[in-house]
Amino acid sequence: MTVLAEMTSILYDVLVACVKTLTDQLREAVRRSEVTRYRLSQELGIDQGALSRFVSGERGLSLEAIDKLAGYLGLRLVNDRRPKGRKP
Repeated sequence: MTVLAEMTSILYDVLVACVKTLTDQLREAVRRSEVTRYRLSQELGIDQGALSRFVSGERGLSLEAIDKLAGYLGLRLVNDRRPKGRKP
């Protein structure tokens, strides 16, 4: 492997590590929310233990629960990439 290829590979790995996943962003939004996990679980009908395990990174949540959380917290999914082959 050339030095340039190796540096490119390392840079790519660093960039990937810096980009937060959608679930990481949702976990962070729940943590920053002024609403307790208990209240979230009660209002959204999500098991409190499941929500706590999700926020701690131990488990995932169903898409239905993720939709409920995102809606409650006012979050939305945004595509910030342009389709290939199209001009703005």
